[in-house]
Parts: sequence; C-alpha cells; structure tokens
Amino acid sequence: MKLYRSLSEIPARLSPSAISVGNFDGVHRGHLKLINRLLKIEASGGGTPSVLSFDPHPQQVLRGVSPPALTTTEAKISLLKQAGVKRAFILPFDEEFSKLEPEDFASTILGERLNSRAVVVGANFRFGRFARGDVTMLRDLGKRAGYKVEGAPLVRVGGRTVSSTEIRHAIEAGELKWANRALGRAYRVGGTVVTGAKRGHQLGFPTANLSPDANVCLPSEGVYAGRAVSGRDSYKAAISVGINPTFGDGKLSIEAFILDFKGDLYGKWLDLDFVARIRGQVRFESAQLLASAMSQDIKAANNLLDRSSL
Repeated sequence: MKLYRSLSEIPARLSPSAISVGNFDGVHRGHLKLINRLLKIEASGGGTPSVLSFDPHPQQVLRGVSPPALTTTEAKISLLKQAGVKRAFILPFDEEFSKLEPEDFASTILGERLNSRAVVVGANFRFGRFARGDVTMLRDLGKRAGYKVEGAPLVRVGGRTVSSTEIRHAIEAGELKWANRALGRAYRVGGTVVTGAKRGHQLGFPTANLSPDANVCLPSEGVYAGRAVSGRDSYKAAISVGINPTFGDGKLSIEAFILDFKGDLYGKWLDLDFVARIRGQVRFESAQLLASAMSQDIKAANNLLDRSSL
C-alpha cells in the first residue's frame, strides 16, 4: 500500500482514485463495507481503492481533545492494508484545514489533488467548515468536479449502528461481545511491557504490565479472557484492567497473566486482544483470597478461549 502523509507528497499526475473519506478509527465492519465497495469499483476500472484520513483526530483541533482511540495511526494503516486499500492519504489536520469550505474540499482536495473518479462514504458523512457538507451536497459538488458519489447505508449489528463512537462506548462499558462483533475481530490494546509492583509474581501468578498510549480506549475495570501477542507468537491470557483495590494502588494498570509462557518480555512490545469479560473489579480482604480468585479467573479464561472463534 502506498502511503502519503501530506499533500506535498502526492504526485501531480496521480492515477484515478476510488476513495472513501473518514477517520477510520478501529477499521470496523462499517469501514470494511466501504472498502469492499471500493474494491468492486476498482474491478470495473473505476480507480485505485484509496482512503483519505487525518492525523491528529479532527476533534483534537476543533475541541482541544480527541476521543480515546480504538487504533493507533500505525495500526490503522496496517488494518487498511489488510483490507485491500492500495493508497492511504493520512493528512495532517490543523486549524487551516479545519477552515476549508465544503466546496473547496470537494473540488480541490478530492477532485484535483486526489484525482477522484468515485467517492464512497457513509450515509451520515459530514465534511468542510462547520461540518456544513453532507452526502447530498457532496453528490452535487462531485458532478461538477467529475466524480460520482455513493452514500452507503450504515451497518447494524445486534440492532445497534456500527460506528467508532458506539464501539468506543461498548468497550468502555465492558461490552466486548458486541464490540468485537462490530469490529470483526477481538479488540486490541498494545504497549511496552514495563516493570510493575511484582505482586503477581509474589502470589504465584507473574504478570506482564502494559504501558499503552495515553489516549487509547480501555475496557472498563475488570478481568478479561484474551490473548497476548508477541511478534508471531500468540498465547492465551487472563487480563486485568483496574486499580488493584486489594492493595489500594489507585493507579490504573493493565496486567496479563500469560498461560503456558516462560520468558522475559520487559521492554518489548506486546499486544493484548480482549476476547470476553470474566468479571468486574473486586476488592479482596486478603492476598490469599485474591490469589484464589486469580486461579479461578485463569481457568475461566482458558475455558472461554477454547470456545471462542476469535
């Protein structure tokens, strides 16, 4: 996949694009529907399947804060490539770009710079200054600029609309079953393994402590069945997200007990896939009771993962 990170990198004579526009946070099933449509357009000679996204998240510029991310920019790029996208334009979103009128975005960016022949977006797509543009406006502007516009119906799973916002809410509520169905895969959080308090080791359950990006979306506090992925190796894991109330730490931590693993992960990158929720966070009266609960959590994680298709 060819990656462009600024308008200046884009060649003047870019081959025609079949393009979708959006944040693509999570690259979920709704996004995949748009990408699959781009692939069909390519098959009929309609242009190279491409995606236009932004970094940082537009809300960071418009409101001074962005929503917790479902994927890092690099993870998003990797998922787009896996989905079949052949060109990704990850453009910097700044105050100047935020003031671009819908008409200029449609003609100059999509028409002239990206050489669009087909634009496929979700039915709720908004664009341009003050989010003034919608699919109807884009369709009219596209006619003048020489490209066709399709507004795709939103995907629904289990009676809920699939969107990055809805998935984020589900994850934060611990509703992994729906979130993973909407994503089409287990939700993943990655980070560097750091040194923790080593209480797990003292209790007989050594854990890998993760230090993720500051603005990553985290599941609600509790214990989860999941998988720990290091390079090409994947292991079953019982994952704890919380503040260790038994010891009164007060600081949120992510710890994973990795089944059937022996080795040193300190300083290495580790991905944790959250498959299913086991229980909420509990304060135990003693370390012994906590150790007993951890043993049960590990058994529950093992059983859940044996039955999971993720």
